[in-house]
Amino acid sequence: MCNKRNRLLAVLLVMVLLVSVVSPVNAVGSSADNIKQQIKQTFRKAQIYFGTTTFDGRCGTLTGIQIYLLGITTRVSLQNGNEGFDTYCNQEMTSGGYRVRAYSAKRYTLEQALNQITQNGTVDAYNLLVGFEATPSSRGQRYGHSLFVHAILDGTVYFVESYDLAINGKRYSEGSPVSCSIAEFCEYYRRNTKLFDGVIHFGLKTYTELCVDYPASFYAAALKDAQLRSQPCTQGVDSGSKVICDLTAGEQLTVTGVCLNTVGEYWYRVEGKFSGYIRAEDAQVRQFLYDDVTVRNLNVPTALNEGSPFYISGDLVSDYNSIYTVRAQVYRLDGDTEEQVIGATDVADSKVYSLSGSTISRNLTFRKLTQGVYRYSLAAVVGNYHVRAGELVAEWNTVELWTSEFCVAANKNNTHTVTYDAGGGSISSAQTVLPEGYPLGTLPTAKRPDYVFLGWYTQAEGGERVTAEYVPQGNVTLYARWYSAAELQAAWTQAGECWYFYADGLSSMGCMEVDGTFYYFSMPDAFGQNGIVWATTH
Repeated sequence: MCNKRNRLLAVLLVMVLLVSVVSPVNAVGSSADNIKQQIKQTFRKAQIYFGTTTFDGRCGTLTGIQIYLLGITTRVSLQNGNEGFDTYCNQEMTSGGYRVRAYSAKRYTLEQALNQITQNGTVDAYNLLVGFEATPSSRGQRYGHSLFVHAILDGTVYFVESYDLAINGKRYSEGSPVSCSIAEFCEYYRRNTKLFDGVIHFGLKTYTELCVDYPASFYAAALKDAQLRSQPCTQGVDSGSKVICDLTAGEQLTVTGVCLNTVGEYWYRVEGKFSGYIRAEDAQVRQFLYDDVTVRNLNVPTALNEGSPFYISGDLVSDYNSIYTVRAQVYRLDGDTEEQVIGATDVADSKVYSLSGSTISRNLTFRKLTQGVYRYSLAAVVGNYHVRAGELVAEWNTVELWTSEFCVAANKNNTHTVTYDAGGGSISSAQTVLPEGYPLGTLPTAKRPDYVFLGWYTQAEGGERVTAEYVPQGNVTLYARWYSAAELQAAWTQAGECWYFYADGLSSMGCMEVDGTFYYFSMPDAFGQNGIVWATTH
């Protein structure tokens, strides 16, 4: 009788433990001790739910149960490690009322995703699923990995694993709270997992997310003394909106969006040294920006044989602008003149547009191109929303996104292949195939952070600098030549001519001559532009 009563009590205890869902500690200001306590409680309840003392590497099971126990979902979704990110990446809200934001490996590395979510460790974040893709094993099976991050506080990641692990020389047993920096977290999983798949950030819907957001990218200036606030409040009476800082008339602002709040007022979202919202009526547009639109993962052939289709793939991406239409055009080059032979336009109406196959609008084909040299041009009509006289209006501009030359040859035997060695930089295309006797034409531009690109040379060291008129004599490799920012700055101070700077650090400018070319240099200016801007002139 006693044994039956004990078993009944045990069953009732398990039922009580499972019914009482852990209340997630996801309020601003939660302490590390509270998060560690949440991790311990959640893991203990996950053990009871699954009826085990160890998950023994069943990462998807542990992740799915934690998400359920924290109330993010209303039912348990058990996956293998490969499916964690894919399960949620196309959702907008979970069944538990949490909004879903996906940071895919197509656009971010793991470290970039976490830094984006936490604004480089300056903002706390809660409830993240990290997923890694699987690769086929020798047995034909597929294994991936997923884990649940309970919080990132002051740049420190707090999570739990389904196995024992050691990070930065410290060992953690399965189920114990693990803590490390974002950099240490990323380095560990880079070395010990498969290919990164993406991060899911689960968050409760905030006041700001209840507002309507319009894409924008421009510089503005405060019209009068005003306040930058934490959210687009209702005439300052919203208790959730805090003053970030006071602004003076004429102060420069970088605007990345227009927000229509719940009572019909327009506010500009500001990012930069200070991030927040300012009433649109208190700021004025100074300069629209369109360089936010980029072409990523572009794959375009540099040569065709007659009768072959022209395949293109990649994505047009904008973080702040709206891509309204995309236009592709092909021009036949004849000496100094060019004639458009094909063109097509497709409506994008989004922030991301995918290029696929041999067309951008299902009617642009290349099968009728005859032997010769052509130029392919890709452009987009990009929109910026702003407020004028109290009304929301859009400013549209055509942006040239990418252009390159390619040739159509009668057969492969009459061509030369030019290979470009970027020497640590990145380029849009690593090869060009030209008909025999044809000049290079447009050369690819190389980019490398904190370096100036000097041009293409016939040798890695020494050699001759080539131009658009260069005619390859057979298959050749051309090498990018670089100067570092530090080398150029040192050269300016030594040269002592044609350079100057402002001591307040807001801007500086200079120029120097290298191999007959003048290079003009500018540092970040008052608008808060990042990086080094280079321009050249002869």
